Amino acid sequence: MPRQTIIDYGGHRVRLMEFDGSGKKLRVLGVTDVPLDGVVPEGEEAAEAEDAQAVAIRKALRAAGFTNDPCAMAFGASNAMFREFDLPFTSDDQINKVVKFESESHVPGDIDDYVLQHQVLRKTRDKSHILVIAVKKDELLDRLDILEESGLDPMLVDIDDLALHNALVATGVADEHPRLEYSTPRGNLLP
Repeated sequence: MPRQTIIDYGGHRVRLMEFDGSGKKLRVLGVTDVPLDGVVPEGEEAAEAEDAQAVAIRKALRAAGFTNDPCAMAFGASNAMFREFDLPFTSDDQINKVVKFESESHVPGDIDDYVLQHQVLRKTRDKSHILVIAVKKDELLDRLDILEESGLDPMLVDIDDLALHNALVATGVADEHPRLEYSTPRGNLLP
């Protein structure tokens, strides 16, 4: 498997990790940390701040010698809203069709201003308990714009708290260990 880069984009820093291999034999090739505090002089315009952050990320990526493609990003859970609610059915098709509509009453403002990801936490005979994660599109797109300027274009974006779980499911590790049995996550956060 080719080298890949993972981006942990927090509010005050970006962490980059390069690895190769698969879930069964993963090899970390390097890790670097890019502090974002102080890269922009106080009072600068937002666009100039984004440019300075992109330059700092690009320099760190090049200095570490990391690949820029493929890559994926973990988005900070501190910038997301988590809501739980029940739906009166258990079919995945039905859940997928109504989760956005049902989420409207649980998320402040216009639902179209958010990117949603959902997880079925449990099912009973006649209902499903759902976890919905909502991220403001503008916040996500701002970070993706900065990464694009730095030469990174993530194939997928996931909430940092769920990224490990989703990686275990995607690589088949969860299937090998029955205690990790969870329903498959629905999509990622890319708008």
